[in-house]
Amino acid sequence: MELNNRMNTKKIFTCLFFSLFGLLLMFSYKPLEAHAYNYPNKTAAKAGDILVTKETNCKTDCKGLSGHAAIVVDSTYYVHISGPGAHPTKEKLSTWFDSRYGKSTKVVRPTSQYKGSPADAAKWAKNYVKEYKDAVYDITSGNHTFDRTYCSKLVWQAYNFGTAYPIIAPKHVGGLIHPYDFTTAASGGRYADLETVYTNW
Repeated sequence: MELNNRMNTKKIFTCLFFSLFGLLLMFSYKPLEAHAYNYPNKTAAKAGDILVTKETNCKTDCKGLSGHAAIVVDSTYYVHISGPGAHPTKEKLSTWFDSRYGKSTKVVRPTSQYKGSPADAAKWAKNYVKEYKDAVYDITSGNHTFDRTYCSKLVWQAYNFGTAYPIIAPKHVGGLIHPYDFTTAASGGRYADLETVYTNW
């Protein structure tokens, strides 16, 4: 009888041990993050980085707008609207650099002097794609509307509304924001809080 009691007690403690061990594993488990993307010069991508290319999908409906821009939303993805007929999307950074965009791209990011948070701008852009997935491409929509947008407006809004600190000259508020405005600012523009971290121009 005593032997049976000991065996039963041992079984109970064994079951308790493995149950607790299983719970610890379950609560400590973290899914593996996708491998962080490195630009061709081996610089690691960061949320809030701005991609600018000379390439464009715009042929007829965006007269006066050259190039294309997008915002990096985490170490693996970027957000953009590619051109007329498109909607805002989130895509892998590797697809940008494996496409014609990558043939002429500059990547700029806020410097340490920037007062806002690039991560907050990235979060805004990520949420924008979810909330305005049906937004349409329109360069005449003004900079404070959300259901109509264009590539560089989306990037500007992410910083203006996501952090309250615009990253290019205020003179552009209410006017057309060009993709190249971001690279110009990174080259030493008056309001520049940007620096170039990768270029293949």
